[in-house]
Amino acid sequence: MSHAYLTAPAFPKPKDTPPIEMENRAFITKPDGRQICRNHPLAGTSEGRAEYKRRITAMLERQNGICCLAVHLNCCAGPLSRKDASFEHEHGRGMGGLRRDDRIELPNGDWINGAACVNGNSLKGGNRLRYNK
Repeated sequence: MSHAYLTAPAFPKPKDTPPIEMENRAFITKPDGRQICRNHPLAGTSEGRAEYKRRITAMLERQNGICCLAVHLNCCAGPLSRKDASFEHEHGRGMGGLRRDDRIELPNGDWINGAACVNGNSLKGGNRLRYNK
């Protein structure tokens, strides 16, 4: 009777496993279509941080330089500069990012999320506010 199962490792050693290739260094696409930019200061990528900034700029341009929360929260006056704009998640980021969606447009062309002033983004917090409808 052979007892090979006693000497074989349960899991391969890290040196014996092939490296994991990131399919997209800028963002992760979840099975439900949500996208999450790899922008974390410690665990993100330079491509992810650049993509996150690109999306903020694109939202700011589509909003004609106006904070997406300005009408609802009366949080800022006048045009919003790129350096003062932050990524505002319309539906919140949820418990540690479980619902996070960094897309700026849905497949049907509807806008999602927006560029907001830091003050307005802070005032809104995790509350849901439908400002793209």
